[in-house]
Amino acid sequence: MKDLKQMILIGLFVSVGSQFHLKFFSEGFLITSSIIILPILLYIYDYLSAFKTVLIVAVMSPCFRYLIEIFRGYTLSEAAVMVYPDIFFYVAYAFFFYLLYTRKKRHQLSDFILAILMCDFLSNLVELGVRTRVTEMEDSMILLIIGVAVVRAIIVFALILLLETYKSIMDKRDHLKRYEKLYMLTSFFKSESYYIKKNMDQIESLMKKGFEIHKAVAEGENNEGLEKMTLEFAKDIHEVKKDYQQVVKGLDILEDDKMESVPMDIADIVKIITASIDKSEVNLRIAINFNEKIKEHYYLTSILRNMINNSLEAFGKTKYPRIDIETERQDDACIFTIRDNGCGIKPEYIDDVFFPGFSTKFNMETGDIFRGLGLSIVKDLIETHFNGRLAIDSKVGTGTEMKIEIPIANLRGDI
Repeated sequence: MKDLKQMILIGLFVSVGSQFHLKFFSEGFLITSSIIILPILLYIYDYLSAFKTVLIVAVMSPCFRYLIEIFRGYTLSEAAVMVYPDIFFYVAYAFFFYLLYTRKKRHQLSDFILAILMCDFLSNLVELGVRTRVTEMEDSMILLIIGVAVVRAIIVFALILLLETYKSIMDKRDHLKRYEKLYMLTSFFKSESYYIKKNMDQIESLMKKGFEIHKAVAEGENNEGLEKMTLEFAKDIHEVKKDYQQVVKGLDILEDDKMESVPMDIADIVKIITASIDKSEVNLRIAINFNEKIKEHYYLTSILRNMINNSLEAFGKTKYPRIDIETERQDDACIFTIRDNGCGIKPEYIDDVFFPGFSTKFNMETGDIFRGLGLSIVKDLIETHFNGRLAIDSKVGTGTEMKIEIPIANLRGDI
């Protein structure tokens, strides 16, 4: 629905822009500024269907011009004769733009400019052919149409360069703001970590007191000493509770309704997450085929970080560890794929890996077992928060592929 509104808005801008024009050759044939406005808007709103957008323009712009011509004093039939070839122009533009640009995999600025130049020329040729019934077309007409197409393409190119320069400046400013915020968050977490470290010491002390109580009960010591010991035990537990309440209270500022979130690109999120990976030990391949600004990027960061960490933990003695990270668009969804060549997951464990606490990995040197919370957190965030899906395909000794499918509107925070 939002995409349709944006397409209609583009149609409105192009319709208004078509009123700034020069007349050439035959009655009703105009060289307008709308064919400068249209490609620029197609470039800016590249996530919209260009074909559908131009077809909407093909309806709105001629209708708008039709009303203007009637207002200028032309009869209904005269206005219709003047305007109806415009429809052929825009339909041809939509068709040629799809053939020359949309359906191609490579979408560079040079390809875009060449495509709009050809679309401009060929669509004007179609419109002029409809108006003159082809027989009256002269070489001078064709040369002038080529010249107009080149001039308009140069103007579009210059304006896009200005837009990209402005965007680059704004992106740098946004990056600076984000890094300032990250610095403040680091400072905040350092202060909160004090309470956590303090509580770790208290918990260690509680464990010792608990053992002493157990020993006193086992040896049948006097009840008075036992009573005093249990009272101290309860007081210490209460102190731990209070300190953790302070930590939780501090962390509450990270909730969405209490802390403004500056949108961040998927590419930037992946770059930050993978920055700490030792590239000399892991062959890391990143292919960002679809990029989008994410409003609630902290959640997406948590998802991708947990999945990448899961891959890193699965390598074990893998000789040439490799992680592939890919993003692509499929219809209205963004697909994240994280693939590794680690130890893999046994078929009987595939369904269990999503349960909190489940883990098949532990440190052979220390005997410490991994917490097993990563994938359960990931699954909950994907399905509950982003209304997406998570799929795992794994083979023992070969590796694991995890695919996330999240609606683009949910990623952008539109819903």
